Amino acid sequence: MQNVIKSKMEKSMKKILFIFTVAVFATLSVIGINNPPPLSDVLDHAVHKTGVQSDGKVLLAGDFSQDFLIRLNSDNSIDTTFASNVRIGLFNRTVKDFAILNDDSILVVGNFTSFDQSLTGYIAKLDKNGNLDSHFTSNSGAGFDDEVTKIKVLDGKIILVGKFTSYNGDPVNKIAMLKSNGTLDSNFNKNGQGFDKAPSDIAVSPNRKSIYISGDFSSFNGDMYPYIVKMNHRGLASEDFGLIE
Repeated sequence: MQNVIKSKMEKSMKKILFIFTVAVFATLSVIGINNPPPLSDVLDHAVHKTGVQSDGKVLLAGDFSQDFLIRLNSDNSIDTTFASNVRIGLFNRTVKDFAILNDDSILVVGNFTSFDQSLTGYIAKLDKNGNLDSHFTSNSGAGFDDEVTKIKVLDGKIILVGKFTSYNGDPVNKIAMLKSNGTLDSNFNKNGQGFDKAPSDIAVSPNRKSIYISGDFSSFNGDMYPYIVKMNHRGLASEDFGLIE
C-alpha cells in the first residue's frame, strides 16, 4: 500500500515539476518579448538608412547584427511587433537602403539574398508590419545578380542602382526601373549599355521630370558622363548636363 502511495506521489511531483518548468519558460519568453535588448547593444555596426513611417515609428537599416533591419517605438525602444511572424530571422546580409511607400509598406535593397530563408535577389518588399510581400517576390523571381545600393520611387515606378548586371535574367547594367508589382520596366534605358561602374546615389527633381544619378562611374551607355548624369523617366540621358565630348 505504501509503495502505491509513494508511486502516486512521485507521479504528482513529476507533473507539478513539468507544469512549473513550462510556466518558467513561458514567463521567460514573455519577459524576452516585452523587454528587448537596449538599442545600444543592437547597433553594433553602421546604420545606412533611417526612415519614419506615418505613425512615427522609425526604421533603421545597416550592417548591425540583429537582422540588418529594425523598427523603433516612439520611446526609442525596439518594436518587437515588427516582423513578429518571422521564424528564423530577417535578412541574411546587409541592408543598404529602403523606401517607405504611401501605405507604409517597405521596399528594401542591399547585399542580402534571402528573407526568413525565402530567396530574395537583393530586393524585397515588406508590408508595414515587416512581413514579406509574396506577390512582389513571385514577380521579382531571381531578382538581381549582385548588390543594390540605392532605391528611389518615382510616380509608382522603382529606380535602382548598384553592382548588378541583370534582373530576373534580363540584362540591366547597374541601373534598372521596376514597375510597382516587381516586374521589370523593359522600356527604361531600352537596349542601353548602362554604367561602366556602379552608381551610388539617385535624386529626383521637384517637378519629377529629371533623374540625377551620381557615383564613381565615367560613362553611361558608351558616352562620357564622369560621376553624374541627368536623365528622363525613360532613361534617356541629357546631352546638356554632364556629357563630355
